[in-house]
Amino acid sequence: MLNLLLQLPLVMFKLITGPSHLFDVAIATKKNIVVNHQNPKLLNPSKPATRGEITALVYQTLVYQGKIEPLPTNSPDNQYVVTTPINNQNTQ
Repeated sequence: MLNLLLQLPLVMFKLITGPSHLFDVAIATKKNIVVNHQNPKLLNPSKPATRGEITALVYQTLVYQGKIEPLPTNSPDNQYVVTTPINNQNTQ
């Protein structure tokens, strides 16, 4: 598993230069599409996704596309959206 906050520069380099599906994970993370219920600081992109994880990914994709409203900012579910310092800079 990857600890994104501690190893972000190395992780982003490996994602960009590694297999194309890892690059897709990096792009989706930057766009606030990636959701991880247990711990948003750890990702395991090789693990099969659950139905709930797929549902959350579809929801976040629709939010990104502007087709539906995002969750309210005070929603406890927002804590599971994977963010990075790059995400946080873009939203300020």
